[in-house]
Amino acid sequence: PLTVEKQVLIIYAATKGYVDKYEVAQLAKYERELYTFFDGKKPELLQQIREKKVLDDDLTAKVNKALEEFDQVFAAA
Repeated sequence: PLTVEKQVLIIYAATKGYVDKYEVAQLAKYERELYTFFDGKKPELLQQIREKKVLDDDLTAKVNKALEEFDQVFAAA
C-alpha cells in the first residue's frame, strides 16, 4: 500500500506535467526514485501533505520547487 501523501505527490506530478517528457518505460523508475528523494530530502513536505490534507498555495509552491529539484537529479541519471 502507498501512503496518501505519496499518492497525492505522484498524481500531482503527473497532472502538472512533470512526467510528460519521460518515456512510459521510465515512469516506474521515476516513481520509485521520486519517493526515495522525498523520503530522504523532503520528508517535511510529505508530512505537510499528510497533515494539511490540502495543497494550499504555500505547499504547492514548495512541492513544485521540490519536483523541479528532483527533475534535475532524475534527468541527470
